[in-house]
Amino acid sequence: MKLNSPFPIHPTQLSIFFVLFMSALQYCGQREAFWTTALLYLLSCLSYLLILFSNTEVEKISRWIGIGFLIRIMGIFAFPYLSDDIYRFWWDGFLITKGINPFSYTPTELMQMEQMSSLHKDLGLHYSKLNSPNYHSVYPPLAQFVFSFSARLAGANIYIFSIILKLVILLADLIIVFSAKKILSILSKHPKMLLIYFLNPLVIMELNGNLHFESWMIAFMGLSILYLQQQKTILSAATLGMSFLAKMISLITFPWYLLTLRKKKSMTFSAILITFISLFLLMIPWSKEGISGFQLYFQKFEFNSSIYKLLQLFAEENKWWKFKENIGFILAIISLMTILTLWLYDLLVERETKYKFQSVWYIWMVYLLMGSTVHPWYLTPILFLAVFSHPLTSIAWSFMIVGTYIHYDPDLKHLFSGFVVLEYFFLFVIFIIEIKYKPQIFKNAFSLK
Repeated sequence: MKLNSPFPIHPTQLSIFFVLFMSALQYCGQREAFWTTALLYLLSCLSYLLILFSNTEVEKISRWIGIGFLIRIMGIFAFPYLSDDIYRFWWDGFLITKGINPFSYTPTELMQMEQMSSLHKDLGLHYSKLNSPNYHSVYPPLAQFVFSFSARLAGANIYIFSIILKLVILLADLIIVFSAKKILSILSKHPKMLLIYFLNPLVIMELNGNLHFESWMIAFMGLSILYLQQQKTILSAATLGMSFLAKMISLITFPWYLLTLRKKKSMTFSAILITFISLFLLMIPWSKEGISGFQLYFQKFEFNSSIYKLLQLFAEENKWWKFKENIGFILAIISLMTILTLWLYDLLVERETKYKFQSVWYIWMVYLLMGSTVHPWYLTPILFLAVFSHPLTSIAWSFMIVGTYIHYDPDLKHLFSGFVVLEYFFLFVIFIIEIKYKPQIFKNAFSLK
């Protein structure tokens, strides 16, 4: 079977161009040089689109998956110059190897403590490169475990540390490919849909290149959905719990598991999940200082937001300072109410008895649109869900959001606000097009009904 395509380009040419552009992006992309990064990313995205819309025999999908792994392997020795988060990853991991809870002290506090003077030499190597030295850690236990494992092997060598993390993330990719292929088979969807996520330049750049831990959250979430489809309740609950321990936000998908499970199984599932959540809660020092990092993370950081930014501007215009202080909390409540409403609709009106990918895609979009911070890598779970629902909007946003790197270019930073307006305007337009018109070219390319 072959897919119809308006782009009759030889697969070998496509694969060569894609590998070259993605490799150049991983090795030559610079956060402060926007045009270089944007050009390499644009070329990678164009190659990616041609791959998605090319004539591909079902039996040769594995070839493209192999290309995806080849690109990731070739990028193992590229240092993540597009992000400075790696220094905090190392910091937290190094502290754990020394028996120190990374949630207990800020980096600045540690560097000022005389009783920690024996660590100051190693910590001082990377302290100046931390982007949030005055804030407590925000990374959950599974991430902290991987950081400490990598730091124990690498010592203070940040380059070796990055290589180890890339190898660990490569293992997550194997799990993602395995689970997504199985789920697509169960749902009788075309296996080429997997390429939407696995070859997406944003995924490769941000997860494999910049080492963000959404990779393991997605890996365990994929396994959890697969086990749910296979009616393996305990394994499904345990892997969703592991996904939560990698990145806490995956918990928002929990209500849609209950649609599939019977009452007794729902109780078992919930009990196991609560156990995993408790593991995380036991690690945090429950003091104002210990949780300040999470409060800051969810309420005060602001980057590339949409509704949050509009409400901020509205509050400032009307001098509603108290309202401005509570915008994050208000939007969190609205998000939870929206999620609950959508779940009740699926439960009571649709009487859904299966995991509904479309609804989960919607709630993840609600989370992003209501959030105060939307970094490019925050979109990667949306791209995994795009394998099963709303591919056009997800892909389009993954192309546009890299433009937010303009914020880091000192010569172009003043254009950032204008870009964000354009980003969300076009996102809205593309979403309406996908919902209302469902472009035929995309339906044909992926055998969508």
